[in-house]
Amino acid sequence: MICKVNEKRLQGIGVAANNLPFDFKAFEYLVNAVVIVNEELIVIYLNNAASDLYNTPKEDIIGRKLWDVFSEEWLTSEDKEIYTACFTQKGAWSGEYYHVNRFKQKFPVSASISSVKDAFGKKLGTIYVIQQAAKKEQTNPLLPPLDIDKQELANIIDTQALQSMMDNI
Repeated sequence: MICKVNEKRLQGIGVAANNLPFDFKAFEYLVNAVVIVNEELIVIYLNNAASDLYNTPKEDIIGRKLWDVFSEEWLTSEDKEIYTACFTQKGAWSGEYYHVNRFKQKFPVSASISSVKDAFGKKLGTIYVIQQAAKKEQTNPLLPPLDIDKQELANIIDTQALQSMMDNI
């Protein structure tokens, strides 16, 4: 079920409760955490797995900056450089690093991070598909996607609906 958000808190940024497109409901059935942010890094969607992973109710996250949900830490400075290069050049990255939740708990994650663009190539936001990693490993930009690949994500996301939702933020 798509969460009800704190409408009063979100009025300031123009987000209406429950304005997510129907297609996003498919993310609720994934075992991986899914977090979607707009260009200003404001969380516009997260699934139940993300709420569970970060131990925070959805209504406390939607409409807030991504860094209110988690911060990122890298195994090495080289790993962050690899991420930055891959994301800048390809609009996507897949690998392992650390997330630190709002309770300052640090844990390793495997993540696939991709830009979401409209039909004209304009960046609308970023999607994070995350799972808690069993062990720490060096990041590898060539890791295969998690349980769902980018093509499956593209088939799920209706970019026109996402654009409409982003326009409301």
